[in-house]
Amino acid sequence: MNEVEKFNLENAANTPIVKDLRGLLDTLVVKDLKNIGDLFLINRLSNKRRSELVEIIYNVLTDGNKLSEVIERFIDKEFNLLKKLMKNKGTIQDNYISVENYHFLYMLGIVFIFRRNDKFYISITDDVYNVLDKIDLKKFDIIIEENTKVYYLLKSMVELYGVVSYGDLIDSYCYYYGKDDFMDVPPNALFFCERLDNISHIHTDDNSYFVSRILTHDKFEPILDDIVNRQLEIKRKPIKLNELLKYINDYYYEETTSRKDFKQYLSKNKISEDVIEAIMINMINMFKLGHSFVEVVIPMLEDYGLEITENNIQEIINHLIVIYNNTRVWINNGWTPIEMRKEYKN
Repeated sequence: MNEVEKFNLENAANTPIVKDLRGLLDTLVVKDLKNIGDLFLINRLSNKRRSELVEIIYNVLTDGNKLSEVIERFIDKEFNLLKKLMKNKGTIQDNYISVENYHFLYMLGIVFIFRRNDKFYISITDDVYNVLDKIDLKKFDIIIEENTKVYYLLKSMVELYGVVSYGDLIDSYCYYYGKDDFMDVPPNALFFCERLDNISHIHTDDNSYFVSRILTHDKFEPILDDIVNRQLEIKRKPIKLNELLKYINDYYYEETTSRKDFKQYLSKNKISEDVIEAIMINMINMFKLGHSFVEVVIPMLEDYGLEITENNIQEIINHLIVIYNNTRVWINNGWTPIEMRKEYKN
């Protein structure tokens, strides 16, 4: 997801901004109301009628203590949006809404999005605004800062290694940020890491792991099992913090010599820059999952307009072999195939 992405506001209400919380909650389906309840850790909602759910959620969203508890699970981008809304009396106009910043506040029922006269607004209802206005948001600054550090660290570790154990997270947090033990990890870290940016929290044989949701799909279960089983077999290659954090960008890949050479090859074959970039991003993501380039990448290259013939297929395969061998593969715990071969030789 791009940092700033134009939101598809066809789904936004083409009406004047609604400031009545009960009225807005009454427009939500039962599933959405239960999702809000789940995020506020409310139990026993399964048998509630819709009218009861509206009342329960209304009471939660107008409870200062409950709102404070959930704010403690924010990271910086969400907290900054909330502060901006409060400074602007609960409403801001923004035609380029960052979905990443907005999504969790929306899922909580704290903010809503509206369209009026082809302008788009994010708004807090008066009921919630009046409660938040009595809360000193400055008191959350330290916990938000700590939450964000853990979030960025974990997201980059998951992107690089594919799966990260709870012990890995604690050890890395203490190592990178100069802490002593697990007690220094923010208490809400596990909660917010489970619900953000496709990071899931799973349990295997009494151990806790964080993985990308793409790997928890049925199709990828064998890959996930293989990764978890090899956690104790393969040591991690040390990586500097500033290098590790590059992996929080879903579109990031390392610009190696082999990848530059292949880009030049594609350019000579009249593939545009935009298409070349899309090819590289998709190809590296496929390689990270351990997919064979013959089965997956070759058809993709043809779909993107590269003509593959008997005369050029061997040259293309040679490029792909070198790129794959220098890609950090998830089933290798972030090691490249070349690094793995060197490790086993030793």
